[in-house]
Amino acid sequence: ADARQRMTYLRNRMASHDLHVVRYYLKRGAYLAAAKRAEQVVGLYPGAPATVEALAALSTSYRELGLTQQAADASALYQQQSRAPKAI
Repeated sequence: ADARQRMTYLRNRMASHDLHVVRYYLKRGAYLAAAKRAEQVVGLYPGAPATVEALAALSTSYRELGLTQQAADASALYQQQSRAPKAI
């Protein structure tokens, strides 16, 4: 049980770090890099709290790149995830 809890903690920390990089890319206006890193967060760290914010960043990045359908899809996923009950 302790090892599982530690692995969850490490997964969340790694996802949080990658999300920090996404925020940096967004701040710099590097929307393609932000989108790619946000996709990584969502794909590599399912269930991590950072994935919800990564979906929001993904939607923003896609919108800025002119990819309206992908932005709408990411936004719909964000809305779905943000309303989901939080796992303990």
